[in-house]
Amino acid sequence: MTMLYESFNTDHKLQVLIDVRASLLNQIHQAEQDTNKITIAACTFLIIIPGYIITQNTDLIKNILSCCVVTIFETLITVVAVYFLERKRGHIRWLCRSVVRTQQAMGLFKSNLFISFENKKEEDQQPFDYSTILPEEALGWGSSEWLQFTRPYVFAVILTCIAVSIFIWVVSFNLT
Repeated sequence: MTMLYESFNTDHKLQVLIDVRASLLNQIHQAEQDTNKITIAACTFLIIIPGYIITQNTDLIKNILSCCVVTIFETLITVVAVYFLERKRGHIRWLCRSVVRTQQAMGLFKSNLFISFENKKEEDQQPFDYSTILPEEALGWGSSEWLQFTRPYVFAVILTCIAVSIFIWVVSFNLT
């Protein structure tokens, strides 16, 4: 038996929205943890692989061809990591926009629904100059302006690749 949305009472609808929002926020948290793991794993591999090569067998990086191969391998690791970080970013973006839609459905952006603008001015208890639970700017959560936190992870991986590649070439020329 399927239940129509119209047959839900208001309390049941609100509980569904609360549950959906909690689930979405959990998924965002998990996606952020995955982003951290991808970044740490990529940076670790970028540093450990050439470090291992240098400490175990320095003959491997004594010629230009070997340095090129290691640099290409480092670049490949970086490209794969950036690809997965960008995919995670897209997923997080979708989740954030879904949270905003859920919050809209809950009425958190409606003026004077929870906070009366007149009472707020009289009581002077609210630190905000609007009469909604969430500010209108929060409607943009999940848009490109709001979702910049994955960019530092991408930059960290790219900068690690560049630094390690430079290190490999410097060590190579100092050993020959």
